[in-house]
Amino acid sequence: MEAAKVPSFLCLLLLLMPLFFTPSGGNKEVCEEWTSDTYRMLVLCSSKKCNQYCVSEGATRGKCGFLIVRSFCYCTKECD
Repeated sequence: MEAAKVPSFLCLLLLLMPLFFTPSGGNKEVCEEWTSDTYRMLVLCSSKKCNQYCVSEGATRGKCGFLIVRSFCYCTKECD
């Protein structure tokens, strides 16, 4: 019985993983484009560092990741 619980727990964990890798907070405007391929690992991601990185990469702004993966910086491009 224990062997059946472990795979089901792993399946559940895999289903929930996208929640941990999405940017946190706020409603996104319809025209914002979160570029999932534009993220960077930053130690103790801060908004200031993340914004500086994203602007240097040609994006409009950046946000730190959610919960456990707070060390990821996600960039977005807003409509003009």
